[in-house]
Amino acid sequence: MQKTTEQFKLLMVGLGDLGARIANLAVHQNFKVLGMRRGSVAPEQVQLIQHDASQSWPELPWIPDDIVLCLSPNGSNETAYRQAYVDVAHQALKALSHYPHTHVWLISSTGVYGQSSGEWVDETSERNPVRETAKVLLEAENLWLHSGHPVTLLRPSGIYGPGRIF
Repeated sequence: MQKTTEQFKLLMVGLGDLGARIANLAVHQNFKVLGMRRGSVAPEQVQLIQHDASQSWPELPWIPDDIVLCLSPNGSNETAYRQAYVDVAHQALKALSHYPHTHVWLISSTGVYGQSSGEWVDETSERNPVRETAKVLLEAENLWLHSGHPVTLLRPSGIYGPGRIF
């Protein structure tokens, strides 16, 4: 995320604990940050669009250089994951159809690998999820990988649990 001639513009979709931390770090790096979330609270200096990203996106006030999708499903079932990851991907792709150079960062999960018995897992491991929710994540990853946009998949582990809200 380097831009020298003008202020870098970031759209942060999802401002839960991790998304808010990323947005705050971006603000401290002097990025112009727009945040989209269902809730009404955003970190200081983040321009908020209160919106469900799984629905048709409103017009953005400016073209983002990068978009970070740091999504939180409304539940732990396949339907909630589909809404959060696949439906959001479809809506984002529609909104970004005129901005093919916008880089997309998808926060996914190590769950797409499927290993659960202490095996070594890295970015070269086969993606073969077992859980239905992880299969939905894999579907969303594949949508982005085949979208034509520059995409980076991030698969953090161990970030789930209580106290994850901003």
